[in-house]
Formats: sequence, C-alpha cells, structure tokens
Amino acid sequence: MNLRKEDFKKVLLVFSSAYKAEKNVEIGNAWERRVMARIQGLRPLPSRRGLTAPFEGYVWRLAPAAAAIFLVLSAILYQQMDFLSECEMARVFVETRLDDSLFQVLGAS
Repeated sequence: MNLRKEDFKKVLLVFSSAYKAEKNVEIGNAWERRVMARIQGLRPLPSRRGLTAPFEGYVWRLAPAAAAIFLVLSAILYQQMDFLSECEMARVFVETRLDDSLFQVLGAS
C-alpha cells in the first residue's frame, strides 16, 4: 500500500497522539480479563500438512470443469460408438444355441 507523504504525515500524527494519550488512561483488571477470555474463545488455526495441502482449494474449483469435460466426452463417445450393432450381435448369440454359433464362427458346419 503506497501512501502519499501528506497521508503518511496524517497517519503518523494520529498514531503519535494516540500513543501520548495512552499514558494518561488507566486500564483496570476488567480489560485484561475480557482480552484473555476473547483469546481463549478463539479457535486454533487450521494446519495444512502433507503433500495435498497446497492443492486442496484447487480441487474443488476444478471439480465442476472436470465433470463438464467428462459429460462432453461421454456424449461424444456415445455418438461415435455403434451400440446397436453390438446389441444385434448379442441378440443373435442369445437366440441361437451356443454350439451352432460357435461352429459358425469357426467355419465348421
């Protein structure tokens, strides 16, 4: 953050006046108890350990994009594959006996 010289002088003046005024203010024990209660009420900071720690935020950001790519590729694969001919072949094998179709495949009659 870059401050102009005038702004810096204003901030310095406010801080110096607050520092000088602090000497005249008496702080009681109630303030210390409130501060310590506030500190005790704070949760611990989450620790990030392991190899996947830097990537945790990115995984959930990329999950919708990965799902969209998966759906698009699945649709393309479904259009490119000829499932009807495979269904027809399965129907022929199921309707005829296995022995007859096996002999036809091997070329024996």
